[in-house]
Amino acid sequence: MKKAPLLLLAVLFWACTATKDTEQKALPMDALAERYVKTILKLGQYDSDIVDAYYGPEEWKPTGEPADTLPAKEFLAELQLIQENLQEQQTDKSSDLEKEDWPCFRSRYWLLSPKLK
Repeated sequence: MKKAPLLLLAVLFWACTATKDTEQKALPMDALAERYVKTILKLGQYDSDIVDAYYGPEEWKPTGEPADTLPAKEFLAELQLIQENLQEQQTDKSSDLEKEDWPCFRSRYWLLSPKLK
């Protein structure tokens, strides 16, 4: 019976240290951009003011029918994930043009979030 607290302590210690090894690194910028475009295209199914026209890859367009109500929490969570990954990006190796685009891309979350609340 005295071994149970020690075993529990060992398991808790292992669980706390194991999460450090499995933490996700920031997604690459290309993956973030693709994820953002796909999210905005899905959001455009609910609000036609968000997407005027789209000339990108056809396979990025949403294929399913939109839900009856806007899943705002899901969109906010996805945009928040993109925003957090943007904050973790290393910009020191970016070109001057990419560095100019960063503030605009980072501000997209704040522009869209009021529409979802």
